[in-house]
Amino acid sequence: MANKHRGSDVLEYIKKVIEESPETKAEYDRLGPRYELITSIIRARKAAGLTQAELAERMQVSRPVVTRLESGEHEPRFQMIQRTADALGRQLV
Repeated sequence: MANKHRGSDVLEYIKKVIEESPETKAEYDRLGPRYELITSIIRARKAAGLTQAELAERMQVSRPVVTRLESGEHEPRFQMIQRTADALGRQLV
């Protein structure tokens, strides 16, 4: 069955779910900073014109490590975040 929620419809759907469920809103708020960090990493990588493989090479890790970092499915340690920032020529603030 095709997903009927696409594009801006998805954002409206998410907004509605969050408004209707305090538990979902709490979880969304809890995870917000993690996803902001991931979004920042992806944007910085793309702004630098790097593929995941190229970033991985700069970080001296395998490409799957960068893929996991960008997926948000794993909580990275501070050392990995610092290593990413270094490889992108960025500073953590």
